[in-house]
Amino acid sequence: MASFLSTQSGDTIYLPPGTADMTTLDKIYKISVYVKDFLGSVSETKRANILKKSTATPQIQFNPPTETTTINKEVMIKGEAVFSTCLIKQEDLAFEWRQVSGPSLPASLLTTELPQLQIPSGTLKEGAIYEIALKLRMSGDSSKGSESIFVLMTEFQGLQAAIQGGESMAVSSASEIKMSACPSRDLDLAATAYQGLNYSWSCSYYLSGVENVCRNVTGEPLTFARHRDIRVKPGLLSPAQFPY
Repeated sequence: MASFLSTQSGDTIYLPPGTADMTTLDKIYKISVYVKDFLGSVSETKRANILKKSTATPQIQFNPPTETTTINKEVMIKGEAVFSTCLIKQEDLAFEWRQVSGPSLPASLLTTELPQLQIPSGTLKEGAIYEIALKLRMSGDSSKGSESIFVLMTEFQGLQAAIQGGESMAVSSASEIKMSACPSRDLDLAATAYQGLNYSWSCSYYLSGVENVCRNVTGEPLTFARHRDIRVKPGLLSPAQFPY
């Protein structure tokens, strides 16, 4: 093994199937690496331990190994046992889930002994990264097994602006117009929770395919209070055949 490693200088090493350079079975090989820059500075040495077994060891595979979702969706993580030689009956396998990192998941979710993990909607936290490991062992020989990590990422759903009463209305130019953005919300919060939003209103209209800014009688652009609810005084908008 040492002779093989002496020929490697890149950031990755590859051992082909069978790992012929590991000549001794049931032995732990300790592979070390350090880096050196052009000034001669040397990093701390890191070590990886690799056990070469004399018999086949099942491996865990996730397909795909990562997933990106949002908190309003249910997630199903499916692990699969992969064997390098003979097939082994499903009842001979034991599975165990654990969380490696990320906001804490309910402990009850990880108690399943199946290779599938179901995470209900509303369980995850937005904008987070979860690492969840699945360990596989042979029921008859606990030394034979492996562990693989699934990476689950959650995105922010964003903000949703909405106007109460819908997107259109017809009113008299002599009437006051009342508008409210109360249905607007942060989609990562419950609809009944405090939303903590800031509001910005504007007015425009299209004429001959060109967008124009609404103006008052003095020709200044109309401005509105940065509140959830606003009022447009009677006569401020002239009667028109086009919508504002």
